[in-house]
Amino acid sequence: MWTFSAIGWFDIAFSQPFIVVLVLLIGLSIDYGLHVVMRYREARESSETSPSRAMTVALGSAGGALVYITTTTVIGFLSNLTSALGVFSELGVVSAIGIVATLLVPALKVELEGVIERREIDRLKPAVGTGGGPVSRVLDTGATLATKAPYVVIAVALLVSATGAYGATGIDASFGQSDFLAEDPDD
Repeated sequence: MWTFSAIGWFDIAFSQPFIVVLVLLIGLSIDYGLHVVMRYREARESSETSPSRAMTVALGSAGGALVYITTTTVIGFLSNLTSALGVFSELGVVSAIGIVATLLVPALKVELEGVIERREIDRLKPAVGTGGGPVSRVLDTGATLATKAPYVVIAVALLVSATGAYGATGIDASFGQSDFLAEDPDD
């Protein structure tokens, strides 16, 4: 979300290579999370440490490494700015923005939650579909139909899927090497 919002802010036209950025960011955020969780578990197992203290230890030991990794990765992607191919330059910028957001957004969210908690702002809301509103009615109707007429629900789902599959056959998915070449190459 942050990455693609930044694309709009910087007026960068979306292109197919940006899809790989999503995969990169998901993998990177999982990796960052695993490092912190494993450090947290180590801190909890090594002594009778409180959860709060264990998280402080985990972030203190893994946090610096994550900042270093983020910095070097961003520098690596920004080196694409030297490319004569505009799509690679833009890919480098978009990746760098996403990588920085992957590190900072969770930390900023935790800090924001702390501020909200200290100000005693009530943010407890019921889960979607449990409050009795229109979403709840739609979900209840779907559950009732699936219970009373499961074969009809399956048939409708297959029909909708088949219609989508038929529509997908009309999409031009061809791709050639020339799609990566600069339209206006420098001599």
